[in-house]
Amino acid sequence: LDPDPEPILGRDDVLAAQAEARRVVLSDRLLIAVMEIRKQLAECDITPSDRRFVEALRVVRAAAWLHGGAAEPEHLQCLSDICWAHPDQIIDVRRIVDAVVEPLASEADRLLRDVADIERQINPTLVELDRRRLALQLQEKLRRAGEARDELRVRSNPKNGRQAKKLDRLDRALKRVSGRVLREMFEIDPE
Repeated sequence: LDPDPEPILGRDDVLAAQAEARRVVLSDRLLIAVMEIRKQLAECDITPSDRRFVEALRVVRAAAWLHGGAAEPEHLQCLSDICWAHPDQIIDVRRIVDAVVEPLASEADRLLRDVADIERQINPTLVELDRRRLALQLQEKLRRAGEARDELRVRSNPKNGRQAKKLDRLDRALKRVSGRVLREMFEIDPE
């Protein structure tokens, strides 16, 4: 590592970038999304101050500037790291921001939690009749989760990397858990 690296940007470059970011327009869709996030945070007794939201909008403008356009709801993702005051609020804040900013990714997360719950229910030590009954229930839940995943894939934007990663993760989870149900509950080799 170079102990004295060449600067990429000078002070004037940074000041010019900040000035350009301040001129980024906040879309109506973004402002509506901000109001919805604030409402849902308040319902969870998480109340970032007006000042924090004003400062957060500076970060949103900078993110939009870096992406070369007007500030749209997808630029609000940074609120996940700004709107919490205590670490125990992080999960709720991320869930709310994701649900408002990127509902499809939020739905994929919910399905991933459902699949994880199905996996926790796998119990090959049950007596055969109980094991097969549970296996049928788990297989039906996996089928419904697969259908929901297919609907999400139809609605997804293939250019949205975050959505694609979540759906790929969901595909892998469904395949892994379906294989486990077949192997451990039905005693069938899925290969």
